[in-house]
Order: sequence, then C-alpha cells, then structure tokens
Amino acid sequence: MKPFNTVIPAALFLLLMGHYLLTYRGWPMSGDEVFLYDSAVSLARRGTLDRVYEYNTIVQPPNQLRPGVDGAPWLPPVQEPLMPALVAPLVWIGQALPEVGTMHLAWLLNLAITALTAVSLYAIARWWGCSVIVGVVLALAFGLGSNAWFYSRLLFREPLNAFLLLWAFAFAVALSHSWKTGKVDWRIVLGLIVSIILAFLTKVASLLFLPALVIVLLPPLSVVKTRRQLLLGFVLGGGIAFVLLFIIMSNGLLGARYSLSTWTYRLATIQWAYVLESVLGYQISFGRSLWLYSPVLLAGIVGAFLWIGQGGWRVVIGPLVSLLLLSVWYGITLTVDWLGGWGWGPRYLLPLIPVLMLWTLPAIARLTTPLRRLAFGGLVILGAAVQLLGMAVPISNYFTDLFRSGKIYDYALVYSDRAGVDAQWGWMDATWTWQWSPQRYHLTRLDFAHLDFAWAVVDHWIAPLLALAGAGLAGWVLWYEIRANTQVRPYRRALVLLITSALIWLAATAAGLWALRNDPRVIGEWNDVAALVEALNERVEDDAAVFIDRHLYTPIFMNFFKPPALVATLPYAPGESYGPEGPAVVSDVLEVQVGAATVYALDWSAEHYHDLWLIASTSPFEADKRRPIERYLAEHYFPVEEISTSSRARAIRFAPVRASEGQPEQPASVVFGDGLNMIGYDLPLGDTIAAGEALPVSLVWQPQAPLDFDYNIGLYLLHPDGTHAAQRDGQPQGTFGQMTRWPLNQPQRDNHALLIPPDLPPGDYRLALAVYQWENQTRLPALGAGIDPASDQAILAIITIRQ
Repeated sequence: MKPFNTVIPAALFLLLMGHYLLTYRGWPMSGDEVFLYDSAVSLARRGTLDRVYEYNTIVQPPNQLRPGVDGAPWLPPVQEPLMPALVAPLVWIGQALPEVGTMHLAWLLNLAITALTAVSLYAIARWWGCSVIVGVVLALAFGLGSNAWFYSRLLFREPLNAFLLLWAFAFAVALSHSWKTGKVDWRIVLGLIVSIILAFLTKVASLLFLPALVIVLLPPLSVVKTRRQLLLGFVLGGGIAFVLLFIIMSNGLLGARYSLSTWTYRLATIQWAYVLESVLGYQISFGRSLWLYSPVLLAGIVGAFLWIGQGGWRVVIGPLVSLLLLSVWYGITLTVDWLGGWGWGPRYLLPLIPVLMLWTLPAIARLTTPLRRLAFGGLVILGAAVQLLGMAVPISNYFTDLFRSGKIYDYALVYSDRAGVDAQWGWMDATWTWQWSPQRYHLTRLDFAHLDFAWAVVDHWIAPLLALAGAGLAGWVLWYEIRANTQVRPYRRALVLLITSALIWLAATAAGLWALRNDPRVIGEWNDVAALVEALNERVEDDAAVFIDRHLYTPIFMNFFKPPALVATLPYAPGESYGPEGPAVVSDVLEVQVGAATVYALDWSAEHYHDLWLIASTSPFEADKRRPIERYLAEHYFPVEEISTSSRARAIRFAPVRASEGQPEQPASVVFGDGLNMIGYDLPLGDTIAAGEALPVSLVWQPQAPLDFDYNIGLYLLHPDGTHAAQRDGQPQGTFGQMTRWPLNQPQRDNHALLIPPDLPPGDYRLALAVYQWENQTRLPALGAGIDPASDQAILAIITIRQ
C-alpha cells in the first residue's frame, strides 16, 4: 500500500458534504423514513424501538390487539435496529436545541454516511495500490455521479448498508490473500465480522451479499492441499457463523424481519412473473434500471473485463451474484411492489453501488487519452444530471399524478380481491415506457423557481452559498494536494484551510437549520398548532404522555416538540363526526365511540406516566362534534389545565388517577342556589399531597330542581386568611357537564384536579368549592354544613401540603 495522505480524504469528505448540503431536503419523502424516525425517537426517549407517532395506523380489530411484552400498546418496529440507533443521538441533540427542528437535524445523517462511503472508496483504492488520482476520481464519480447522491438526502437504511457492505467486501478481498501468504491478519478478520454483523443489523437482505463474500474467500485449488489448517479454520469459522445465524433466525430474536419463517414463507409462495419483472426491471426499465440511474457504472462493465483479465474474477463474480440474488429476492418478497414505492432509481440496489464502483478501478487507471477521459467524464456528468433532475422536482408529484391517471392504485387494493385485475404496480407503463417514465415527468415539470430543496422552500440562500464556499475551499485543497503529490507529512496551510472549510460547513448547516425553524412543509396552515407546540415545550414534563387526536398535527410534533415525553397519534374515533356523513359508529357506549385501540392506549399510559395530555383539534363550541376521546378522559381521569392557541389547537392535561364510581366516600349535603345539591366527594389520593402535584377531587352532584343556567365550578385551596393558594375554574365534567341538561335526582360525577404551586409552603390549607355564573362571576348562594356565608363557598376538607 502506498503512503496515505489524510488531508486528501478529509478534503474529499468536506467537498462532498458541501455539495450534499446544497441539495439538502430535510423532510421525509416516504413512509419508510417516518417509520425509521419514529423508532429512533422512541429509542432516544424510552430505550425502545416502538412506533408511537404512527399509532393511528393500527389496523387490528378490537379483539386482536397485540400489546408488547410489557403490555405496551405501541406498534412494533418495521425496520432493523442499527439505523434508528444512529439517528437517536441526533434526536437527543435536537431535543436540546430549541430553534432547530429535530427531524431537520436527523435528515443530515445520510449526507455524512454517503460522503464517508465515497472516502472509503478512496481509501480502499489506495489500499489496493491505486494512485491518489485514481482514488479521488473513484470517490467523486460515486459521490456525484451515482444514485447515492439522490438518496443521501433521505433517511433510508440503504446508504448505511452500502457503507458497511463495501467494507465487508474490502476486508474479504484482503483476507483472501491469506491463502497465498499463509498468515491471517486478525484485525482484518475482526473488520469483516463487525462489518457484516452491522450490515445485517441495518438490512436483513444483507444475507444475500454473503455469497459474494464466500466467492471472494474461496481458496484457489492450488493451495487447498498445502493450507489445510487455514482452510479448516475458515470452514470452522463459517460453520459456527451459520449455526449462530440459524439459531437467531429460527427463534425470531431480532423481530419478524429476521424470522426464518418469514423467509421460508416467501420462498414457498413465489410468483415467478414478478421475479422475472424484478430482474429485468432493475436492469433495463425506465423506472428502476440500475445502469440508467447510475450511468457511471457502465464504465464498470469495461473494468470488469479488465479485472478478469488480471485474474481478479472474484471481484467481478461475487457482486454480480449478489446483484442477481437481490433482483430475484425483491420480486419474490415484494411481488407487485418490487420497485419499492416512491423513489428515484433502484433504492433496494443502492447497497451494491459502492461495491460495483470497484469494477471501474481498472478503467479509471486507463484514462490515459483525452477520448477516454471525455467518455468517463461524460458518464459522471450524466449521472450527476440524473440525480439533480430527480432532486429538483418532488417525487410525490410524480406518484400522485400516476395515481390520478389510474396508472397505479392505492396499497389497500394491492392485496385485495382486485389485486390480479387492476391493482398491480408491475408491468405498468410508468416502469417500462418513456411516456410515463420518471425522467420524462421531471423534465416536463422542471421549475427552477420551485426546486425540491429545503432552501427553495424557505427562500433562504445563505446556507447554500456558505456550503458552496466551503466545498470550493475543500476542492482547492484537494486539487493542491494532488498536484503537489504529497506524502504522509502534514501541511499546516492545508490543515488550516480544511478546518476553515469545516467551520464554513458548520456555519452553513446552522444557518440553514435556523432558517427552517418555520418550515412551511411542516407547519403548513397550522400556525396555531405550531404555537401550541411551542407552549407545550415549556409546560410538558418528561414523564408525560401526549396524545394527538388528528394525524395532520403529527409532523409538527415530530419536528418541533422537545421534551422527551411519549407522543402518540391516536386513531380517529369511530364515534366522532368528521364530515357530513356523521360518525362511523353510532353507539351510546363511550368506549365504542372512542375505539378499543385508543381506550387501551389511554388506560395503559395512565398506569405508566405522571401526566396525560390530549391535543384536541375541536372545541366545546362546535355543536356537531362529539369529542369522545376528550370525554372519555374527563370521565375516567381528572382534568388539570388547558392550554389553547385556537379552537382547533387545545392541549388538555389530565391527572392519570382513575376516577371513583358509585357513591362518594365523603358524604356531604350542600345546596347551591335553588336545587343544585352536592351530595359528596372523593379524594382519590387522600388529603395530603406534595407541592407541584395535582390534587384530584371527584365531586358528586344531584340536582333537585331544574337549573336555568350552565354554571361554572370553582375549586380553591385557601390560606388561613382566606386568600387563594391555588384554584381551578371551569365547566363541570370537563366541559361536557351542561347543568341545564342534567336529569333530576340522578348523581353526576364531576372530576377536577387542582394544581398545587410548586413553591407553596408546607402546611394545612382549606379546600373550598363554589358555583358561579361565568358571565359575571356571581356565585350561587350556598347552604349546608361547612359553608362560609361571606363568600358562598363550601369548605370540603383540610389539605396538607408537603414538600
């Protein structure tokens, strides 16, 4: 291996990071990204991979709810664990930065991973004895001329998988040299093992890359007899690895994706038409051709023949076998969806692109004539143009128009009875014809005034200009180092310039993230919801559970909500009216109106969290709304406070104490006005409570005469001199208790929680109750035991406050 200059890979990394920041998107394109981010947030906040933001997508019938091992209702992870584990630290950082969107920060990850993959190609080229210029050309051709650039701005697993498989392949090639030398470098063995394990934890489909590694590691026939001990070691090691893998997959220890039964089921239900389409589609279709979306790989075909001529046939055959296996496998497992839904090019084959780029090494080394350089450079430029075309127009536009034109159908139909008739993605015009191809669509919709870049959305160009300056500086350092033909010794000027480039990139990133704090793609028309989230960031405690009743609010919480509390989006309540057609389920049973999945989630969370918050998208002033979720919480738990920025952006806090039923434990006989009788109350937590906590009080009313007004209830904690130490005012029964509609002589439970100030001194305080008109604050006269006639309030109990 030739001397390794650390300045060059650093310059390469910063050059590519600057370019990637220019086209940064900072927002999900696909549901797969949301799945991954949801698991990452759970990992950062609670140490699990559960999906809670997407709880609204639960589809199990009420009698088939499948809680986790600890009874948690949340959805299990969809994807493998390594990528969420890498995103989780960015979530931690995002939670600590009030002016930065957490999702915006997380979407920077693949920029760095893709740039590191390009630098790895440079390092491997130098490891294999190639010149500096060959390694640099290889890295830049991959980083700017392949499909990797497009996917660098999306939060998929494939960029990380590509990085790990590249190093697994490089370690395997290095280890194969042991057959000739008879010596094994255990650092390389460890590198191979770690790389393939991490790749397996990133995408289970990495197993299909194992044949490529086996082909590379196969011993030459000439040394089989002479290196028997070494051969035995390889066979024994491979056998142990196979047994461990079989045990893990047989027991499903890592989830359904790793379950052996999943793989065997797929193999037992092969639909060969989709397998054929997948194999051909990944090679020659307009929609998903590997070679069309990464045309620089065409130079690798020439390089493959050169590799074979040099005796490096394993470097060619191994990746070729994996390419075939992956193409076949996605046709088997995904059938009609073999192309992978929304994307630009063959996302599922992205992990092979860095390895296939190694085919181009002999071709790059032979770029000795202007014509060859022009041809190779043309492929790189064409590849860069293809990526820019895909990034300039929102991918969602293309697939939305396909749906509207009847070229593709909703996923709900794909696996229905009509799946064989008209719900197929396969063999469709959009995959195979130029007229409906993604490239033609983007060319005809290209609008430089509305690019699909984050900076165009917020009309902010400081970040890309700084990124361009940093990239230019790193590029100058790279050019200078190549021309100077430097060796290992450091150069102060280069290091200073590299540090300056890195600082410029950081400044560009910081400026960009700050500019995106009001990202219209996230907030849209929901400025009131964004204001509510900002208020909740100052109010919600870490050990709270927050429930969103409208999924349109979820992106704002995913990006801007900062406390490490649980945040879950609830399914739409079947008993709510969402339009002229009315509720989906008409029932007098509140639990049926709410829905079994929501009831279970609320009750389970009440047992595990200190506070419950409901983000309500409706208000008591909308006569056509039933608000069953809010009503369920008001009847079974204790309303504490409400934060509201509009009638459709309300946050209601509940104390998660189960409300009493039946007769009150503390009987009373107090009459307010002309027949509103308070017959008793309950203190579920007793009469002693710590400062800063919420005191639940469950009142029981029984009207003796018709009431002519919907009165408010006031609960007060009084100092010895009668002044208020704490108070709660509001309508009874969490705004659902309209007194004018209460039937006579029937008890009415009314739950309230009085929030005790955290700085209230310890001591004994009186708990008082009053009923008043909310229009003029006039209190109803109170008669009975414990009445303070001067203030028309009933003294219910003595409450002891402790620290």
